Amino acid sequence: MKKNKRIVCILTIICFLCITSMTAQNIKLYSIGIDASRGDNKVMFCKIDPVTASVTLIAQLNDVKSVNSGSSTFDQNSHHYIFSGHDVNNITRLYSIDTLGKVVSNPVINNAFVFGLEYDLKSNHLYCEINNTFLGIRSFGSFNIEKGVTEDINNLDNVLGMASGSSAFNSNTGKYIFYGPDNNNVKRIWSINSVDGVIETSQIVDSFFVSELEFDNLNNKLIGIYRNNTDLSKLFLAEINYLTAEVSIICNLDDVTTLQTGSSVFDQSTGSYIFKGRDIFNNNKLFLINALTGEKISNIITDNFFYEIECDNTKFAKSFYESTDLNMENTIDNLSVYPNPNSGFFNLSFSSRAPTVVKIQVINNLGQIIYNESLDSFIGGYSKNIDISAFGSGKYFLKLSMNEQTKIEQITVIK
Repeated sequence: MKKNKRIVCILTIICFLCITSMTAQNIKLYSIGIDASRGDNKVMFCKIDPVTASVTLIAQLNDVKSVNSGSSTFDQNSHHYIFSGHDVNNITRLYSIDTLGKVVSNPVINNAFVFGLEYDLKSNHLYCEINNTFLGIRSFGSFNIEKGVTEDINNLDNVLGMASGSSAFNSNTGKYIFYGPDNNNVKRIWSINSVDGVIETSQIVDSFFVSELEFDNLNNKLIGIYRNNTDLSKLFLAEINYLTAEVSIICNLDDVTTLQTGSSVFDQSTGSYIFKGRDIFNNNKLFLINALTGEKISNIITDNFFYEIECDNTKFAKSFYESTDLNMENTIDNLSVYPNPNSGFFNLSFSSRAPTVVKIQVINNLGQIIYNESLDSFIGGYSKNIDISAFGSGKYFLKLSMNEQTKIEQITVIK
C-alpha cells in the first residue's frame, strides 16, 4: 500500500509539473541581452523560453550601444518591443523592434530622458515620465512611437524621481502608477490619470520598499516585490493597494537574495509574475510565480545574461478589451449570469427584442473556447444552466454576440 501511495504521489507531482510547464509554454518573452562569451559586448534582441530559460538570438543590434534601465515595454498592437537607449554615437533614441528583430523605427529623443515606459492594453497608447534636461522639468506624457515625439500632458512638480522598474499601468481605469519620492524625499505610491496627467493619489509608504511593479488587469491588482523596513534582507511577492498603501503578502521569496532591475514582467493570460534574480547560492535564475496562489511555476538556473524582459500580452488584450467596448444597441435585455462567482455551474438568461442570430461562448484566459452555442432567428427570453465544471478554478469570459456586436461578462469559478 505504501508503495502504491508513493507511486500516486510521484504521478501527481509529474502531472503538476506537466500542467505548469504547459502553462508556461504559452508565455512569450522577449529581452535585450549581451552575450559575454563573445567578448564584443554587442546588444542582442532575444526570445526567452519560459520553461527552460534558454535564449534564442533573434538579431544583433549593431547600432545600439546601451539600454536605459527600466525603459522597455511591448506594443501589443504592433507586436513591437520598445526600449530607450543610446546609439553608437551616444545619441538617445527610442527603438521599436518587431519580433523578427528588425528595427522598425529609432527616432531621436532630444534634450530629455524618457523612462518608466508603460503600455495601455486598452487604448494602445504609450505613456512615460519625461525628464527635460534642457528646461529642468519633470513631466508625465505620452509618446508617438512612429514620429518619435513626446507630448507633455502635465508637469510633475511635486515628484522628485522614480525608482527604476517601479512603474505599472492599470489598463482598466487608465491609471499610470509608480513608486518614488516627493520633493521632501518622502516615499510615495503615485497614481496619475493618463488622460489629463493629474496626480489623483500619492500614498505615503515610509514603512516599506516596493520595486518591480506589475499590474494584473484580469484581477485588478498591483503586484510587486516588497521589503519591510524592519528587515530589508527578506523579500516577498505582494499585492499593493495603491489607493491605501495596504500590503497583502502573496508569498515569501526566501530563496531570492537580489533582483535584476527592470527584469520583471506580468503575463496577463496565465497570471504569472516573472522576474530574474539570484538565489541564496548566487545562482542566476528566472522565476515564474502564480500571482494568485504564490506557487512557483518555474525556478530555473540560467547563465544567460538578459535584461529588460517584456511579455507579449496581445491575445489577452484583444479578447479582454476589444470586445468589452462594443455595445449591444438595446437589442438585448435583462442579461444575467447567476451565481457569479460559482463552482462551474451557472444560469445564463437574457431576452432579445427582435429575431437575430445569437452566439454564446465561454472562453478561458488563454483565449480557448470551452463552450459554444448558436441560436438562429432568436427572439424572446432565454434561460439555460451552463456547466463548465470540468475546467479548473479561475477567470472565464462569457461572450454574447448578436448583430455583429458583442457583450462580455467575466465569470469567476471557485472550487
